[in-house]
Amino acid sequence: MHENNKENFLFITHRHCTATVSLQGAQLLSWKPTNSEDILWSSTLDNFKEGHAFRGGIPICWPWFGKVNTPSHGFARFLKWHLTKQVETQEHVTLVFTLQESTYTQKLFPHAFTLTLTMVLGKTLSVSFEVMCAVETTGALHSYFRTQDVREEKIEGLGEVYLDALDTHKEKHTPYPLQFTQEVDRVYTQSDATTHITSKRRKITLKHSGYSDIVVWNPWDETSSKLADMQEDDYLKMFCVESAKISTSFLRKDVLTLSVSSLEL
Repeated sequence: MHENNKENFLFITHRHCTATVSLQGAQLLSWKPTNSEDILWSSTLDNFKEGHAFRGGIPICWPWFGKVNTPSHGFARFLKWHLTKQVETQEHVTLVFTLQESTYTQKLFPHAFTLTLTMVLGKTLSVSFEVMCAVETTGALHSYFRTQDVREEKIEGLGEVYLDALDTHKEKHTPYPLQFTQEVDRVYTQSDATTHITSKRRKITLKHSGYSDIVVWNPWDETSSKLADMQEDDYLKMFCVESAKISTSFLRKDVLTLSVSSLEL
């Protein structure tokens, strides 16, 4: 395992994978199993600005999800976390990060808290987000996945019921696997604990624990063109499938976990 000399990033090299992690937000930006393509999508690091949210990888949304307060998706994703533990074995690298309240956070969220994020990086990926806080909060592991063409992806295991953020969060129903043909911004409220994402070349399996919802997002061309950190055709190269606690809150001590495995077809 190697750490670069830059202040904000860790570059991980292991026999089973490589990875890039931002200390700001404890944000995994890249995870590439050996002899595989990168599973995660990120904007170019040229867009990274200290103290600003960075698009891509797995940002942490907390203590709220969405635009219910300012800043959107909370503050956890643009504050610097502390790397409190790192262990390397023959099978994986484990990194543990923590974040606690500060004078800055008290102005936005006047409550004590301790957040712990544990990454296990190897042939597979596990990200566990533990929240210790006396008040109810919401959040998500806002995972961006890479694809050669989002129109080829098929997502199963989401369930039939979702809230459509593009239509005043109306409850809607669909029995079919999701495929991308237009902008999507949905909160699935009755999803299975396992999500299967299949294209012509690979199958990604996501396992969710401690979740209440699965969020799926792709901005498509019109919305993507309004985002300064996305290039013209980036919307075809990415999509988000997020483990989330929105309809049910984090309370006192809760853990949200996302596990990812990928198989080349």
